[in-house]
Amino acid sequence: MERYGSGIFLGSGIDERFGFSVEVRYADKNMAESYNCIPTTGRLPEKENEAAVSSIILEALGVPQKLGEEVTLTWEVNPTQKQYKTDTFRICGIWQGDKAVLGQMVWVSEAYAKKNSYSVTQEELENGIYNGSKDYSVWYKNLWNLEKKIENISKAAGFTRAGTGLEANPAYNLFDKDSFSFSSLIVMILFVILAGYLIIYNIFSISVKTDIRAYGLLKNVGTTGKQLKKIVHMQAWRLSVVGIPIGLLCGYLAGLCMAPSLTADAEISEQAGQTAQTVVSANPLIFLAAALLTLITVYLSSLQACKMVENVLKVNDMINVSSVLDMKASFQRFVSKYYMIGGFLVVILAFIGIMNFFNTTATSVISRKKELALLEVVGMTKKQISKMLVTEGFIYLGGAFVIAIVLIVFGAEKILSNTFAKAFFFQMHLTIVPCLLMLPILTGIAYM
Repeated sequence: MERYGSGIFLGSGIDERFGFSVEVRYADKNMAESYNCIPTTGRLPEKENEAAVSSIILEALGVPQKLGEEVTLTWEVNPTQKQYKTDTFRICGIWQGDKAVLGQMVWVSEAYAKKNSYSVTQEELENGIYNGSKDYSVWYKNLWNLEKKIENISKAAGFTRAGTGLEANPAYNLFDKDSFSFSSLIVMILFVILAGYLIIYNIFSISVKTDIRAYGLLKNVGTTGKQLKKIVHMQAWRLSVVGIPIGLLCGYLAGLCMAPSLTADAEISEQAGQTAQTVVSANPLIFLAAALLTLITVYLSSLQACKMVENVLKVNDMINVSSVLDMKASFQRFVSKYYMIGGFLVVILAFIGIMNFFNTTATSVISRKKELALLEVVGMTKKQISKMLVTEGFIYLGGAFVIAIVLIVFGAEKILSNTFAKAFFFQMHLTIVPCLLMLPILTGIAYM
């Protein structure tokens, strides 16, 4: 354990002007930091009549956002007994509230909390009444084996009864049992990187083989192998300078469009009303890391092409050598290699597509748990709900199939012609057979 923070939950703020949840709490500096609610103006309260408040709360109450102003708050001492308390505080700290966060905080002093907090019983804790309960936030040096660490510290602290215990920060729930494992995510990322590497490697290899005679002529006029390598590297960097910014822009715009759907949660939307917002971060470090990874991939992919160019023979030497080779056998090996690379690439991309389809469908069901439960309450049977979800899966499958056909018919011919048409062995033959072969697999996933 690296450090910890402590606090006391007094109760929920009550005011008809609040269109959001408000919590009145005591928190030390570490606890306030764990909620990302550290005053940027002023400080945390020290005196009994002081309070630090979110700017969103002050805005709702019509109180000027200035230190020293007074704010009157009513909070719920005990929800079952309908006990409320109203006090006036002097503002000692303010921070910019986040509308994407469901609960806006009011920090009071430790002295006020100890004097006015409700003495919660074990029975009330077991029934979900937490007014007057003590909170702790714990920081670990890393996230590895987080669940086990939480279990160990809960046992050591004696948090064994209902209503007590530690839970992981929801921000780390990406890798919980209702989502997918960290190892699965790493495998998927590695598959994407491998697919990108093979695509770029293949393009460079075909480009070099197509222009092999041109490189031979350059060798004739005195160009060295190192100079030919430099030419290939310059081509790679020029393509990267143009392609990477376009790719980053397209990826950002795609993420911008998909983020609201991917982060949608019926339960959060119901609780937050109109205050829940999807916040998309455009952190420059993300773009920098993506650009750097792409450059490394391009460099590694072009190494074999550079080696081929460096060792290319002069045109006369190439003619003499080719006259003694069995061209038919050589060509068959050449074609077989591309069949192997292409087949491997297709398998990888198919795997990525299937995993993406399965994960999207599973995420949709998980995020709609409350909605599905509500449908079951109003009379739908499990069989009807299952049938509805299967139908949705088939609709997604049909849409994906139509898009794939459209891309093949209108996009593949132009892309493939511009990429491979210069190769003497290339013949265009468009087919939808791969799409048809994938239908049974995707149909099974949609049905599941």
